[in-house]
Amino acid sequence: MENMKKDIEKQKAKSVNEILRHIDEICEKLFQLDLVQKDIVSWVKEQKKHLEVELRKYELALDEIRLEVDFSMAQSLPEKRREASR
Repeated sequence: MENMKKDIEKQKAKSVNEILRHIDEICEKLFQLDLVQKDIVSWVKEQKKHLEVELRKYELALDEIRLEVDFSMAQSLPEKRREASR
């Protein structure tokens, strides 16, 4: 009877140690995932900055084209007025 109690206690201790080992493994994997997540977040933020810069370049280029079109249209108005008065 005493041997059975000792065997049960040994089995419990073994099970507890195994569970603790699994918990340690899970914690390590979660820690690694957290590091990976931080790397991903940093990369996404960096890409966002680059995209914002590119977007601003396109916005400036579009503004420049609009100004050129407005200027061109303004230059052609006197010519169109002359044609209309004929």
